[in-house]
Amino acid sequence: MTWPDYIIAQLDHVDRSAIDGNTLNGFYNSILHYFFPSSERYQVHPHLHESTESLAFTVFYFTNKGRVPIFFIEVSYPTLNDNSLRVQADNQMRQRTLNFSDGTLPLPKIVGLSALGTRVATYEYSLEDHRFLPAQNSPDQEISDDRAPQERWDYDIIEPAGEAMFKGLVEGMKVLVHTHLE
Repeated sequence: MTWPDYIIAQLDHVDRSAIDGNTLNGFYNSILHYFFPSSERYQVHPHLHESTESLAFTVFYFTNKGRVPIFFIEVSYPTLNDNSLRVQADNQMRQRTLNFSDGTLPLPKIVGLSALGTRVATYEYSLEDHRFLPAQNSPDQEISDDRAPQERWDYDIIEPAGEAMFKGLVEGMKVLVHTHLE
């Protein structure tokens, strides 16, 4: 599978090396609407984090009892070489995941993506065993000082492997929605 032409066309007008992560917000908004159409009871909700100047998109699924968060993306500056900004993005993902998993989420897990430009890292929190993936590197680890290694952002979402990973996540979350919410 390849991205639809109208999504690829958006990337032709984006400077992917720009420090401003906002240049890719339209791209992420488009792919979320493509995979989570409102005609299937999904809602994509963008919101700005003023403290970090990053944009987040939350995908909700509507049930008879209200809306349920099922997936989210945090879009930040494309700064893979800056350890402190990777740690900030990692912390933000973990905090956001915990905010969703306050005990009222009717799904066994919540999944999110941290996007540093087009490079993405997958985060998952299991509500059944209260476990984060990837595990958090502690600052006192003997192996590395890097609490959020560059390798965590191992997919480029515009490359075929990144697109396939994203599609797999979406399909997995839709199975959970149909199993637990319908």
